[in-house]
Amino acid sequence: MLAQHIKDIYFNILFLLSYVLLPLYRLHYRLKKSHVRLVHAGCGAHYLDGFINIDGNIQRKVDYLLDLRVGMPFPDNHIRLIYSSHMLEHVDINAAVSILAEWRRVLVPGGYVYLTLPDFKSVFDIIAGREEQQYPRAFHSPYAQAINHLFCDSQHRYAYCVENIQELALQAGFKAVEPVAETDANLPAGLSEPKMSFSVKLMK
Repeated sequence: MLAQHIKDIYFNILFLLSYVLLPLYRLHYRLKKSHVRLVHAGCGAHYLDGFINIDGNIQRKVDYLLDLRVGMPFPDNHIRLIYSSHMLEHVDINAAVSILAEWRRVLVPGGYVYLTLPDFKSVFDIIAGREEQQYPRAFHSPYAQAINHLFCDSQHRYAYCVENIQELALQAGFKAVEPVAETDANLPAGLSEPKMSFSVKLMK
């Protein structure tokens, strides 16, 4: 794993570069006349066929290399679904609020964000010994494991639960925040989420 200060330098450079890339991607998307209306925001190592995959990691397979804090290369009211798993916690809270508002902008009326995040409430299960978190560091102490879960070696900038994401999403203009069903017809079959996470749908 790269040291966090190296990652910070890289993403600061990408953040600035994304202001140049974003208008180029907008032009590319418009000229391509793509019929794909599904977006995977923060795809990491999990490239999804049939989606437009966006990530800031140059080592990953992506359709658009982009810092999502800068925006999305899509017109208003255009995307049916944005899927994002364990991405939003990697930016600070002000950036997260801006990202949510940008996602709402590009969604069609009735579209939604399928959002998965590490669950802050899992801290209490870890401390009580009902769960264990040995990533990214191995600790015997349940308190140390709980810190693992929250901060992930300084990779996580904020913590989330259903209640605060609901308030933030409504502030960003989403109509409702709904629990997710066990399966979603718009997502690939067999898609699994990390342990100690929660998932919600942010409805436009």
